[in-house]
Amino acid sequence: YKSKMPIISHSSAAIRFAGDDLDPDDLSRRLGATPTQAHRKGYVRTSATGGVRVEKTGFWSLGVDDREPGDLDAHISD
Repeated sequence: YKSKMPIISHSSAAIRFAGDDLDPDDLSRRLGATPTQAHRKGYVRTSATGGVRVEKTGFWSLGVDDREPGDLDAHISD
């Protein structure tokens, strides 16, 4: 298979899921992947400056490093 993607200078990619009932551990197990970011609804996050934030919904994200020159096919494989 030869890709028909045009030449691009930069690419980035991520897959993300969000929802009030999202269970990050269950989703990780089903996908067989470890997220780069994940939390359940209601998770309390404290920033480096001491601010507090309660997450309004569940979230799961898996991102890969940006590529220059761009290579979207490689991102999808990653």
